[in-house]
Amino acid sequence: MSDQHILFLTTTYPTFTDGDWTPAFVHELAKRVSAWSKKVVILTPRRPESKSYEYIDGVHVHRYPYFFSARFERLADSAIMPNLKKNPWMILQVPSLIISCFWHCGVLLWKYNISLIHAHWLFINWFIACLFKLFKKNLKVITTVHGSDLHTLWIFFTLVKKRVVYKSDRVTLVSHYLYKYLQKLLWKERPVEIVSMWVDEELFHHDGDIWTLREQYGCTWPVMLFVWRLAPEKWVDRILGLMPDLCAHIPDVKLLIVWDGPSLQALQTQVDTLWIQDAVEFIWAVSYKDLPQYYRLADLFISWSYKESFGLVAVEALLCNTPVVAPKWLWIDEIVVHWQTWYFYTTQQEALESCLAVLQQTTTYQTYRESVIEKYWWWSVTRVFLRLYDTV
Repeated sequence: MSDQHILFLTTTYPTFTDGDWTPAFVHELAKRVSAWSKKVVILTPRRPESKSYEYIDGVHVHRYPYFFSARFERLADSAIMPNLKKNPWMILQVPSLIISCFWHCGVLLWKYNISLIHAHWLFINWFIACLFKLFKKNLKVITTVHGSDLHTLWIFFTLVKKRVVYKSDRVTLVSHYLYKYLQKLLWKERPVEIVSMWVDEELFHHDGDIWTLREQYGCTWPVMLFVWRLAPEKWVDRILGLMPDLCAHIPDVKLLIVWDGPSLQALQTQVDTLWIQDAVEFIWAVSYKDLPQYYRLADLFISWSYKESFGLVAVEALLCNTPVVAPKWLWIDEIVVHWQTWYFYTTQQEALESCLAVLQQTTTYQTYRESVIEKYWWWSVTRVFLRLYDTV
């Protein structure tokens, strides 16, 4: 099946323009699959400044309009669910998004003679893919659940989630943690495949310049880092709550917060309230390819999230030889390769002690990069999907 055409349906896809920080993991998988003589076609919503069609890294990328004008299309800007939570009025764009996706999916199925759809996320993409199974009997559907869709609490989406494993020909989850969560939603067990998230080990490594960033942000020593969407469930406010005590022990400590999100304004207000303006820097516009230099700059990466489908940012930090301070929670077991690479906590005081233990140590911190690569290497994950594509 080397000439097989595969359609990727996704609502999260980068525009490849300057300043776009949308994660590129779907594109990275697509270009590696296409390198194995399989023709990959991407269908994703249009975003401002994006092109309606591009051919990038051997992948056909089609973007469809879904509202009156591109400047009003904000529902699928990066991620749908967070956007709906932030601006409920965006639900008005959901019907037109579904209709437009359905129409353009039908066009591409005919144009490329698609026999397999790989739907990323349940909302919109799985729904559209399974609709076409009613009209095209030989069409196969693989659904990958990344996590945010499973954590949705709306009644309608709960009903959809309960049916996904019965309508898809294959279902993949990014972690065992999600599998345990999915079991609670099913009437009976159905086989699913766990395929971990993937990282680009050639991009994320510990060799590179860090002094330019140190000068840019006025960092002396040491530096803490948080990377991911600023949302209430990430509990970044608790990380900020550590800073007054950390500054008392280490006056020159600096916390860099990389990303944007609905909690940004509240977090900025908290920084002013705690009088830690000199110790905290918000950095919202960092492209994916520039992200590794921030990991290399940091002396530790800190997370406080208890609700992660998969801790991809922690894996990226380890590949850049950066120690990780994280809570003891279910998702941790999924990505721990060697316990020596982690510092854990369950309380605010333990979190403070863990940070101090890392920041005040004098020995060079060493991670287990080779073991991380072996488990999350791009090509290892790609081979699993290639097997699924050939056997479905």
